[in-house]
Amino acid sequence: GTKDVIEGGTISHRHYSEWKMEVNINHFYVHGAYDEAYVNLVRERNGAHEFGHVLGLRDVDSSNLCNATTSTQHHHELLMGYGSPMVDRSVDITYKDIAGVAITRGFHTDSDHKWLNCGLQSDGKYKLVCSICNGVKNVASLSGYTYNTYGVCGNNHSLSSGNMMAVASYGNKDYYKCEYCRYVAPFDSNVTQNYTKTYQGNNIDKYVNTVSGLEYTFYQEHTHSYNYVWNSVGRHTASCECGISRTESHTAVPGSFGGPTGYGICMFCHGRVSMGTLLSVPEGLAHTDNGSYILPNGTIVLVEEDVEAYLAGTLEFYYGEKE
Repeated sequence: GTKDVIEGGTISHRHYSEWKMEVNINHFYVHGAYDEAYVNLVRERNGAHEFGHVLGLRDVDSSNLCNATTSTQHHHELLMGYGSPMVDRSVDITYKDIAGVAITRGFHTDSDHKWLNCGLQSDGKYKLVCSICNGVKNVASLSGYTYNTYGVCGNNHSLSSGNMMAVASYGNKDYYKCEYCRYVAPFDSNVTQNYTKTYQGNNIDKYVNTVSGLEYTFYQEHTHSYNYVWNSVGRHTASCECGISRTESHTAVPGSFGGPTGYGICMFCHGRVSMGTLLSVPEGLAHTDNGSYILPNGTIVLVEEDVEAYLAGTLEFYYGEKE
């Protein structure tokens, strides 16, 4: 496929904007030496592994990127590794894989490192390790660097130790690692988030993760989430936790009315809507090409084809013939 090559110093990586994955079909169904466990591993793992290449990651073992003394494929703990035997390879996206993507995609740059000082080495240089990405840097002087001491965790990696920090999320769970060494908790130790959210004003929400030992805070643009309360057959009240409240007309679909009662059901508050027995678009009302229209009392009658655009705020009503 096509690709962009990005170089930084002596290191280059590639991002593929168009790509294809070729697979050995013999590994994708149960037969001979390939049992169900093996086949399920291949099916689950290969797609994620190949997408890692799209994000700029290389096969770690194929080029001996870790400068190992062995030539064998030994990185079974990485999604981008080719550890042998295959059944021991990681199916999960590990934090090491995520850290690699953070670097290749520019989310974690040289200005984002959080340094740990390993002390003066035999070559006369100081070894620094980033507690976020586990990257290493050797420097002749510590002047100008802010750092903590490597290993002050004392190898205590329990959440109650206060040495852990959340570093990435997977669904509703957090990866975490030690602030003072290279330890990364395994994928099956990821911790479920527990957020409290408070509105800060200026359209900003504050989120606090209250999991003991993994507390952190972040801010996010507020998205209105309305609760609806029925007021009458013509109106309901929509209110958001941020304090915004408004009274508005109901919205219903044509199939929810037309019976002998002349009432419909609002798709938001689920209350009764006064709609009469109209079964087609009356002339002179604001309407859409698909057949939605607005009644004189403000009630919106919304056909299925317009629901998505209406919820996205892009649906336009007009009078007369549309040019």
